[in-house]
Amino acid sequence: MDRIRSRKTVLWLAGLAFLLVEGHPARADEVTPEVYKDSTAIAGPDVDVQRAVRAYWSQLVAEPAGQHTRIGYARLLKTDLAGAREAFQSALSQNDKFAPAHFGMALASYRSGKSEGEKGRFSE
Repeated sequence: MDRIRSRKTVLWLAGLAFLLVEGHPARADEVTPEVYKDSTAIAGPDVDVQRAVRAYWSQLVAEPAGQHTRIGYARLLKTDLAGAREAFQSALSQNDKFAPAHFGMALASYRSGKSEGEKGRFSE
């Protein structure tokens, strides 16, 4: 139950940050390919990565930092958490305000803490 509540909180906060920082819902619909509008077509069973890719698709293909961020999400799918964090850090070195990379980094850090038996912690 706590994991579900934590996941919902992380996704809600990421969605809020997306709307406040980079929210362009009309533009996102225009550039999102049909295949990515169907949630079963993205990422398989990993719901967190599915939602992130769908929500951030227009930025992932339009921004230079999006390439590293897409690599980070792919590594998350393969549970390569260290590789994912490295890719997200590369994206953030290109654009330190890139919300999709910040969300990916938070997700990778959260999962790293969970795999090590620690509670997920976030700091500024």
